[in-house]
Amino acid sequence: MRYFIYKEFAKFRLGFYVFAISAIYCVAWIYFDLSDSIDKFSITSYTLQLMYNKVFSYNHLDELNLLFAVIIAILSMFYERQNARIRLQLHFPQSYSKNIMLLTLVPLCFLLFVYIFEILALFLVFTKFFPIEISNALLITLINNIIFSVGLYFVAQSMMVEPNNKRAIGILFIGVICVWIYFKLNPDVGNSSYYYLNEIVWCYFALWVVFGAMTLLYSLKNYKRGYIK
Repeated sequence: MRYFIYKEFAKFRLGFYVFAISAIYCVAWIYFDLSDSIDKFSITSYTLQLMYNKVFSYNHLDELNLLFAVIIAILSMFYERQNARIRLQLHFPQSYSKNIMLLTLVPLCFLLFVYIFEILALFLVFTKFFPIEISNALLITLINNIIFSVGLYFVAQSMMVEPNNKRAIGILFIGVICVWIYFKLNPDVGNSSYYYLNEIVWCYFALWVVFGAMTLLYSLKNYKRGYIK
């Protein structure tokens, strides 16, 4: 099992390292940005501005999460698709479910590791400066972003492995439309009209994750049938 995990990790490790370093940079950027603003305006003044004018930005961390969900999904499947090796892996001497988990969940676990780091690190940053209510209001945007990113990861993988080009283009089209809708439903904090812009948006994004997972399973099933020669 260790060998298979390392084999999967080797396919996207460069993308993962760049993502991890970029995420750490963004978290540090947010921390120092908040520190400088509070030193300039005082904690009370800045908190009031945050509450009423929403003078806060994730400094592109949300876009970064979406981007690398797609990049790592593509890297994890690109060489397998290019060299038609996925079909071979699906017939390894272990259960079909285990083979699917290796292909899809190993990259996802590394993504989730960075996502969880972001949530925990920013929770500590926010609670250092603000009351828990404001901290939670800021974090909910990031959590919704991560939920959507997971679904986007599944959709990107399904597009890469789908053997029928017309269906692959259809998946790409749906993905682009849903990303556009995402930015309408869950914009950066400073770009939304008020906190908790849509309190049940996580339900829509959870359905998006389910759609992505089902699409990926369907595409892998098509691939196993041997459509790619």
